[in-house]
Amino acid sequence: MKKTYFLLIIALLSLITISCDDTNLTPAYLVITEEDFQNCVDVTNYNVLHEQTYDQLQLEAIASQKFKDVWVYLNGKNLGCWELPCKIPILPNYSEENIVKLVPGIRMNGVSTMIPAYPFLSTFTTTIMMDPEQTYHISENNISFTYPTTIIFPLLETFDQSSVFSSIDVDGINIQIGEEDNKSVGIISLDETLTDSSAYFDIKSPIYSLKGSGNFTFWEMDYKCDNSVYCEVFIHTVSGTTIPVSLVSLNPTNGEWKKIYINLTSTLTNYTTTSTTIPIELVLTGNRKNDDSITNFYFDNVKIITFE
Repeated sequence: MKKTYFLLIIALLSLITISCDDTNLTPAYLVITEEDFQNCVDVTNYNVLHEQTYDQLQLEAIASQKFKDVWVYLNGKNLGCWELPCKIPILPNYSEENIVKLVPGIRMNGVSTMIPAYPFLSTFTTTIMMDPEQTYHISENNISFTYPTTIIFPLLETFDQSSVFSSIDVDGINIQIGEEDNKSVGIISLDETLTDSSAYFDIKSPIYSLKGSGNFTFWEMDYKCDNSVYCEVFIHTVSGTTIPVSLVSLNPTNGEWKKIYINLTSTLTNYTTTSTTIPIELVLTGNRKNDDSITNFYFDNVKIITFE
């Protein structure tokens, strides 16, 4: 009996050794760059698929994204989130095509330690035959993402000729339409000629009724600012009261355009226990700097994106 057990153990060890010897542990490499994710959202057939009539500027706003990270999947296995650009060591199947899936990651609320997968775009999928020690550039596979037909934009502000945003105060500072890099943008300039009571802006959007109950909803926006910008929402409750809810504070950008992805999902869910939707307004506030210089704030491609 002992001899039988011994022979069985020897046989199992031999099978394990053979199996290990047959496994090629030499990695290949997958390269993804920031350039791969520029202009990566395809809106060519957006109007047809979504039964909309958006003009070219609106379609460009829909396509406008600034992804800095990517979630990578290989043959169904999650390889994690990678900051762009990246060179990822992988152990693919060298005997057949490998399925590579990519999902953009976003800095939720501007926080670099919280990078979930962006929930509003379809997954990009491609297949690649790979060899050991070889490097594969994903750019060779024409990365593109599309919006599912269940996606809607209750707010899509391009600042073309006018703006839906207006001052909360009757005599307050309003957003003006200007031009930046040959594009129409919203501009607010605060300078020393303004009175102390007008040395700030406080603007809001129209009211939008949005779903709660966990339905993903983001406020997205391109911005460039000389001083901090404070983002909040006004919640209009069923009792008729208006509740201000602070969301994020945007730091000065030192002349650089940035994009913010603000998660409205939990805020909306907190106020939709008795109804399926809740009326809200987006609010932007900023102050003139104390050095008496002109303080400029620029905004573009302001969007509310959610599911139907």
